[in-house]
Amino acid sequence: MKSIVVTIVAVSLAAGARHDLRAEAVRETPLAAFRSDPFRPQLRYTPKYGWMNDPNGLIYDQGKWHFFCQHNPTNVVWGNMHWNHAVSDDLVHWQELGEALCPDDQGTMFSGSAVVDREGVAGFGRDVQVLFYTHDVTDGFHFVQRVAW
Repeated sequence: MKSIVVTIVAVSLAAGARHDLRAEAVRETPLAAFRSDPFRPQLRYTPKYGWMNDPNGLIYDQGKWHFFCQHNPTNVVWGNMHWNHAVSDDLVHWQELGEALCPDDQGTMFSGSAVVDREGVAGFGRDVQVLFYTHDVTDGFHFVQRVAW
């Protein structure tokens, strides 16, 4: 996805991220294997591994529901913010597509929203998924609002 900077806002909290080597093994496990986990909700989406928070967009596009949420794919604690992306035909059975937004040299991805621009009013084309999000600048004191499509 492409992104552009929209505006700057102020003040944030900084947090460190820890890497958990189990994450790689869990990502290779089929999602169906997690359905018997008594600690995993069965009627809502959860990623195979990692910490999740803040649903950032539920959109219907081309016959599928698309769900985005904040996600730390390397550990089960807050930090290392990405946006996870999953799709469903029925809002019960989900296919995890991986990370839609990933940290870059300028920082990590915080909360936002998603829309489908049916008319192309944003200038990125018709029927384009557009993600609006807060980008945590690496100095830990500033946020930048961004758009990705």
